[in-house]
Parts: sequence; structure tokens; C-alpha cells
Amino acid sequence: MKKLSDVEAALTLNDSLPEVTLSGEVKAVCQKKGCWMTLNSSNGNRVRVTFKDYGFFVPKDLSGSVVTIKGVVKSEELSTEMDQHYAEDEGRAFDPEADLREISIVASGVTVTSKMN
Repeated sequence: MKKLSDVEAALTLNDSLPEVTLSGEVKAVCQKKGCWMTLNSSNGNRVRVTFKDYGFFVPKDLSGSVVTIKGVVKSEELSTEMDQHYAEDEGRAFDPEADLREISIVASGVTVTSKMN
């Protein structure tokens, strides 16, 4: 299993990594459905986890928990429209000047290692 920081260090823009197992701390979860989550990054990167084939969701109160994720990782640049959508879901103001680069993980499985609350 890899740490998120190791995976981040291995990626440059438009890179991808085949299925890996990594651990990280949940920063935020989609409060509409639990259909994505973001992870805390020690490097300041935006790291978003979505779920393969929209096949499962995570609890909306998972923030602060440590999770183990199995999935495909890639570094990409979001479209303005997608970033606006995520900003709305997160309840944050959309910043058109922000860097749209994001590390995307499409998870085939998520295990909660330690739950906060």
C-alpha cells in the first residue's frame, strides 16, 4: 500500500497510474449524495475520489477519517464547467482564476480504516 504523498510525487500533468492501493485522510465528501470525496494533500494538490461506474457512495460524514482506496489514479485538468459543478457541491465559491489541475482517483473499492466522530 502506498501513501497519498508517494502517489502524488509519481504524477505529472496527464500522467496516470494503473490500479494502486493507497491510504489518505478524507477532507470532504459530496453532501448531496456521497458520490465523491476529496483527500487531504500534504502537497496542496486537489485530490478527488469518484467511484467506478457510479457503483457505490460513501457516508457524507466521513470527513477526517482515514481510508484505504483501490483505484486508478490520473492527473488531469478539469473543465471550467466541471470545476463549477464541484464548487457548488462543496459549497465553495467558484474561482475562475484557480488552477484547474486535479488528481483524480476512480475507486473500485474504499475501506474506512479509522472513522472520526
